[in-house]
Amino acid sequence: MAGSVKPAAGPRRVSVQEVRKRLISGAKKTVLVCIYDQDDWDESHLDGSISMPEFEKRAPRIEKDTEVVFY
Repeated sequence: MAGSVKPAAGPRRVSVQEVRKRLISGAKKTVLVCIYDQDDWDESHLDGSISMPEFEKRAPRIEKDTEVVFY
């Protein structure tokens, strides 16, 4: 069907190695989102990740082709 929009891929599980490779290569925009509660976020989030509340604030401005990885 000409002009149809391809639906976004659904969620899928990815390995730590795959995510690390994507982040290092920078080939695709990737946002790493920590879903821990605030206390755990403060203690143990990964460098470069954002918290779930921060993701919720940014979500409307995240470009459609950005890959979002939740952990």
